[in-house]
Amino acid sequence: MPHTAFLEAAARYWSALGMPGSLPELSASPVDAFIDLLDVTADAEDAFVLLELDSDPYPGLALGDPRAPWRLHWAAQLASLEAFASPALPSVTFFVDTVADASGAHRVYTLDDGEWGDLQMASLASAVTWMAAQVAHGRGAIDDAEFERVEAQEVAALDDEREQGTASGWYLFEAFLDSPLVEAWDAYSRGQWPAPGPVDTWSPDDRGDGWQRRFALWLLHVFLNERRVELPADVAVTELDAPHRALVEHLQTFEEAVEGGEAPTFIRLYARCDDPKLAELATAWLQRHRRWRGEMTSVAPSVAPDDGGLEDALPAAANDGEGLAGLLAALAGKPEAPPEPEDTPFIRQLKLALDGAIDRLVQDDVLELEPDAKYPLINELAIAASDARSVKHMLRQLTRTLVDSKHVEEIYATDERIADALRDRLGDAR
Repeated sequence: MPHTAFLEAAARYWSALGMPGSLPELSASPVDAFIDLLDVTADAEDAFVLLELDSDPYPGLALGDPRAPWRLHWAAQLASLEAFASPALPSVTFFVDTVADASGAHRVYTLDDGEWGDLQMASLASAVTWMAAQVAHGRGAIDDAEFERVEAQEVAALDDEREQGTASGWYLFEAFLDSPLVEAWDAYSRGQWPAPGPVDTWSPDDRGDGWQRRFALWLLHVFLNERRVELPADVAVTELDAPHRALVEHLQTFEEAVEGGEAPTFIRLYARCDDPKLAELATAWLQRHRRWRGEMTSVAPSVAPDDGGLEDALPAAANDGEGLAGLLAALAGKPEAPPEPEDTPFIRQLKLALDGAIDRLVQDDVLELEPDAKYPLINELAIAASDARSVKHMLRQLTRTLVDSKHVEEIYATDERIADALRDRLGDAR
């Protein structure tokens, strides 16, 4: 069975890293099991590690921030790819397609110095088998001949029919990378727009695995060609995964700016943010925009009251949605209040369980909260849980979010103890 092959490969990888004891229990889902494996081995020498992708790459994209590969982060998330890397191969980034192919396998692709890599595997079992051999070879536990034998067996060119269209996560990844969203923001600041390009087709009847990522590519292409965002009647934003919802919201913001010939409020806000580089880029963007609009007044800090500048944007931010409210709170030096999660029966039940869990953790002197932070923390945790792929993944998301939350003043326990406490209290919310 495919999962048996994966577990056998995982055991070889565990052994190659010299991990103590036997392989722990992993999730039933192949992708979650792979993430579990990399999580529990992350601290081992020579271990492959998951890469954290920024969940909000849009400011960097819109402003052309050169300090991080925002475009790659954005494209990987929209294509539903999970990224990981090896310290022994610093130029290579690995990507797992979290949507299975027709055989149920999750394909693995690579970028090598920004180019399509030769290392491609048809399944996670093949990838982990190769990873085990890579670690063993690097440590001298196997010779060149044995490593080459494993590589010849497990590495295969992925060039079948799936890879030629939008069923493939890699095809979508490259299509998102190639789309001129970054160029559109720069062009719009100058009163221009990129030349129209091809539009990958999508049908409302397409509700198979991975339909959200195919829909996202179609919506992006339509916007870049027609400068409009129009959701089909039978597609609700709530049906979309978090990265695809974020794309819809971003394109709607862009559409509103283009329709009015205005600078979007978030760019005005970034002209006054604490990050000097983003403030510089946002200020330059606004200057270009004012130039083609014939508005040659100066940008921050001295903006004329009737200029549509920052002084106008701040009082109006309450009407601009939760994202701007968060930015305003950050600019004022206050912790950002998380938005309310969607009101569904599961979320309501989860919030009740989290309420009790947090009370118990505080009573047991495990947590110390900021004043009046309990309910903002519950909302933050509920939002984190809403994107989970499984119960195990939900617990991991909740633990990480709680440990990193600005609403938590002190924590007096290990992550494992917190996860155990959440597991005990959330049984009824599963």
